[in-house]
Amino acid sequence: MNTITVTQLYEQLTEHMGKDTAENLCSYVNSKISEELEDQTKILATKQDVATLTSDIHDLRLATKQDVSALKSDIHDLSLATKQDVAALKSDIHDLSLATKQDVAALKSDIHDLSLATKQDVSALKSDIHDLRLTTKADVEALRLAAKQDIAALKSDLNEFKLDTKAEFAAVRAETKSEMANLKFELLVKMSKYQVGTMRWMFIFWVGQVAVTVSLFMLFLKK
Repeated sequence: MNTITVTQLYEQLTEHMGKDTAENLCSYVNSKISEELEDQTKILATKQDVATLTSDIHDLRLATKQDVSALKSDIHDLSLATKQDVAALKSDIHDLSLATKQDVAALKSDIHDLSLATKQDVSALKSDIHDLRLTTKADVEALRLAAKQDIAALKSDLNEFKLDTKAEFAAVRAETKSEMANLKFELLVKMSKYQVGTMRWMFIFWVGQVAVTVSLFMLFLKK
């Protein structure tokens, strides 16, 4: 069978059907050929993908079997380790329980001893408070007596001070009166002397005035 190209087909159809019809028919044939080629390519690609997928599934099955075997081995090892850990944990819990019981017993003993010591301390504190009260009462009484004595001594000193003050005031008054009397006497003497001198000057002044007046009068008569 001879192969015909698209160009030859176009020329032959142009001779029989016309240019437009030949061109449309050639375009249709080209599109159909392209679609057929794409379908064939997809079919080939799909077969290759299926083969690849089958191989991958086979490999995955083998890997999954190996992983399952490894997982089973890990689970077995983990189970053994878990059993050992549980046994060790039970042993630790048992030891902890024993230690806790011993700690609780020791704590109870400490609390009992502390309670006894606290009671003794409270008793000693009560005794100390009682002794302190007695001592305080004695100190207060002694302080009261000392205060009374101090007050009595202070009153006595105050009375003596009052008496001394009165005597001093009396002496000061006497001295003041004596000094005032002396001052008055001196003042009177000075005033007497001053009056005598004043009278002398006044006499001299009046004598001078009389002499002047007489002289003027005699002078007037002579004229």
